[in-house]
Amino acid sequence: MKGNLRLLGNNQILNSAVARLWPPLILMFGLLLLVEFTHWDEWISGFAYDPGLQAFPMKRNFLFDTVLHDWARNIPIGVAVCSLIALASTVFRPSVLLRQMAIFTFVSMLFSTGLVALLKSNSLTHCPYDIVRYGGQFQDVGLLDFGARFQEAGKCWPSGHASSGFSLLALYFVSRIYKPEYRIPALMIALTIGFLFTASQTIRGAHYFSHGLWSLLFVWLANELLCLFWSRWNLKKQTS
Repeated sequence: MKGNLRLLGNNQILNSAVARLWPPLILMFGLLLLVEFTHWDEWISGFAYDPGLQAFPMKRNFLFDTVLHDWARNIPIGVAVCSLIALASTVFRPSVLLRQMAIFTFVSMLFSTGLVALLKSNSLTHCPYDIVRYGGQFQDVGLLDFGARFQEAGKCWPSGHASSGFSLLALYFVSRIYKPEYRIPALMIALTIGFLFTASQTIRGAHYFSHGLWSLLFVWLANELLCLFWSRWNLKKQTS
């Protein structure tokens, strides 16, 4: 009887983890329809573009280019390094909880940013400031234009910088598993930094606003996949 109850509980945990994969996937489909069949991205970027100059005036602005791009990227890097330091500290002061939290955080950040980097390296999409509409030299290519090989690949989708900010969602997901009382503050911090990175890149003309949203959804999906694997791995350890 106890074995059946445990099996039922394990199945419920795994089913719940699988069900959490659907929201980011559904939102991805909605975002795809939005960017492909409306001019939403162009409308937002239009506020940062100067038709007279035929350029994005804030492209090389100190705040947006140096502070929020070059310097701010050290925030997620610092968090990743701290997770490795925490992991290393368990060698001298063993703590199963700290070790698991550190491993999850580092793997999450590596997996989510790596996924976005892989997609970006294979995308045809160009950055706004490189597109003819905004004074550049390349034609705009939609996400569904799979055969558009008439020009050099842009490699500008999704936003790598935004993904580094949203990679801090690792703190939310690790809190959701081990320290639920901290999950809301962690979520607010990650979303604030991620959207700040997204907005700054949009203002510079380095990305459309949707590029940052794509990064958010891919980071979210990557973490839900990791949570699914994590649940299966922990359940397997408990039953072995």
